[in-house]
Amino acid sequence: MREPDFLNHFLKKGYFKKHAKAVLALSGGLDSMFLFKVLSTYQKELEIELILAHVNHKQRIESDWEEKELRKLAAEAELPIYISNFSGEFSEARARNFRYDFFQEVMKKTGATALVTAHHADDQVETILMRLIRGTRLRYLSGIKEKQVVGEIEIIRPFLHFQKKDFPSIFHFEDTSNQENHYFRNRIRNSYLPELEKENPRFRDAILGIGNEILDYDLAIAELSNNINVEDLQQLFSYSESTQRVLLQTYLNRFPDLNLTKAQFAEVQQILKSKSQYRHPIKNGYELIKEYQQFQICKISPQADEKEDELVLHYQNQVAYQGYLFSFGLPLEGESIQQIPVSRETSIHIRHRKTGDVLIQNGHRKKLRRLFIDLKIPMEKRNSALIIEQFGEIVSILGIATNNLSKKTKNDIMNTVLYIEKMLENDIKKVLVSHDEITEAAKKLGAQLTKDYAGKNPILVGILKGSIPFMAELVKHIDTHIEMDFMMVSSYHGGTASSGVINIKQDVTQDIKGRHVLFVEDIIDTGQTLKNLRDMFKVREAASVKIATLLDKPEGRVVEIEADYTCFTIPNEFVVGYGLDYKENYRNLPYIGVLKEEVYSN
Repeated sequence: MREPDFLNHFLKKGYFKKHAKAVLALSGGLDSMFLFKVLSTYQKELEIELILAHVNHKQRIESDWEEKELRKLAAEAELPIYISNFSGEFSEARARNFRYDFFQEVMKKTGATALVTAHHADDQVETILMRLIRGTRLRYLSGIKEKQVVGEIEIIRPFLHFQKKDFPSIFHFEDTSNQENHYFRNRIRNSYLPELEKENPRFRDAILGIGNEILDYDLAIAELSNNINVEDLQQLFSYSESTQRVLLQTYLNRFPDLNLTKAQFAEVQQILKSKSQYRHPIKNGYELIKEYQQFQICKISPQADEKEDELVLHYQNQVAYQGYLFSFGLPLEGESIQQIPVSRETSIHIRHRKTGDVLIQNGHRKKLRRLFIDLKIPMEKRNSALIIEQFGEIVSILGIATNNLSKKTKNDIMNTVLYIEKMLENDIKKVLVSHDEITEAAKKLGAQLTKDYAGKNPILVGILKGSIPFMAELVKHIDTHIEMDFMMVSSYHGGTASSGVINIKQDVTQDIKGRHVLFVEDIIDTGQTLKNLRDMFKVREAASVKIATLLDKPEGRVVEIEADYTCFTIPNEFVVGYGLDYKENYRNLPYIGVLKEEVYSN
């Protein structure tokens, strides 16, 4: 096909009729490069201002070179291009979310209202087959939408009616990872489809036909049910169970970013049938509101979101929330794990108390306000207490009380377990130094040490165990030859203040005579340990002995000693994290935090 043929198709479909600015997602593959060529050539005819956006996933050696070439291409076409680099652990889902978040940022910045992608008919076949294999609702087998409104933007896929073979061979980048079968889509493309086409050479057309037929049914049902008020439960429940399900699914199509799973859909059905009044978040920033014979699903307003302060946990999922790890139906191991019987039939809501809350105890409903008074719970603890709720009833007030339904009732309803583990963060009063601040300080100190020790080949001596995280971060930023050694010196003995009595359990392995030594410490408190070590190494005839510390607590000092390099000076509080411990706990926290007094005073 010729480029004018594609232009005529675009004009006939009126893809860009409502848009003045469009962002093109440019990957560099054949499909997106050809779409770039068509759109950039016919900007005037389409009456659009074209903006390019590219994500460098950093997964291949060629990625950076391709980015440079795309920058050149944009410059030659006199078009703006925005580029972002993916970081972190790679997965198909994470990369996709990263791309679309970035594209939305570009659109917001440029004022564009359309996002254009180069998905084509072959992508459509792969998508439908992937969804079929994974298991999905029938309406999702219609595949990728040609045009899709999400919030204030419209995603346009103008190539969806064309196969890749329809595109001319032009300059593009070939992603060699597409030939690997590590990812599901690649296995569909490279293995499953070729095998299925052996059975039916027109298998791709058959899949596309099914997708289009499902879309027709979906649109027809929407049109036929247009005069049915699904939000009126009396009207909805006047139909058969099957029709109710179809009508409710059609109603949910109004919220394309809601995407309820089958279990979540069943939960909504159950709530509509069983609750007279209900208001709770369900998913992706939406809430379900039911008042007697009416219901609605709507976006949670910022005010409501702040007020609710609520988390929804679905079956077979885990979440960390306010110092606890909650695991719904997935067992956790350990002596300190709390177990609460719950039902797998509906989600769990975790929140703080609300006016009018009641708990069933000994068959009677008791207001939480009265319960807290009877148990003499302090006001601060009342406000911070976590409420676990299911089916609109309070199951437990974490650490305070539980709903004691009769044993028979519990056995009938509660068919799984909510596992709860108290996390280390729950013992932290406040974060004193963040992980990002530590990293930045290590970079600056590393640059200074590079300058000060250039050509001296120093020995960095870490004091075990606390110095390990800081030393590991620091050495990454020292750009000169160094050697590393370690000493194990005890002086705390499980307490909160340094005893000053040195017990060398492990000495350095090297002869330090004539060498430049830099002690690397997590914290200088009383200073006794480091003063004794510094004096010892001077006796051993080190060329120089200096000290670098992550933290300095001068108020705790009992001897005269100062670090040569200090990242942070802190107040006289008991801190843990990033190597610092209390009774061997908390070393693995990625920040420096102040330990709650009740933890070490008991």
